[in-house]
Amino acid sequence: MQGERDNQSKNVLIVSGDADTRMFLSTALIGCGYHTIEAIGGSDTFKILPEVNAKIVVSDINLPDIDGITLCQ
Repeated sequence: MQGERDNQSKNVLIVSGDADTRMFLSTALIGCGYHTIEAIGGSDTFKILPEVNAKIVVSDINLPDIDGITLCQ
C-alpha cells in the first residue's frame, strides 16, 4: 500500500497541444524519477485527471480547446 501511494505521489500530468513539448517535458521529468501522463487539451485533462491522481499538472497557457489559466482554476 505504501509503495503504491509513493508511486502516485510522483504522477505528473503534462498538458500541451504540442507533441514535441509534451515529449520534452515527459523525458525530463522521467529522468528525475517522475511518472508522466500526457493530455492534449482541457477535455483530455478532465477525463484523465480523476483516474491518474496526479499531484502536479504542467500546462501550456495556449491549449487547443481551453486556456491553461482556466484549466488550472
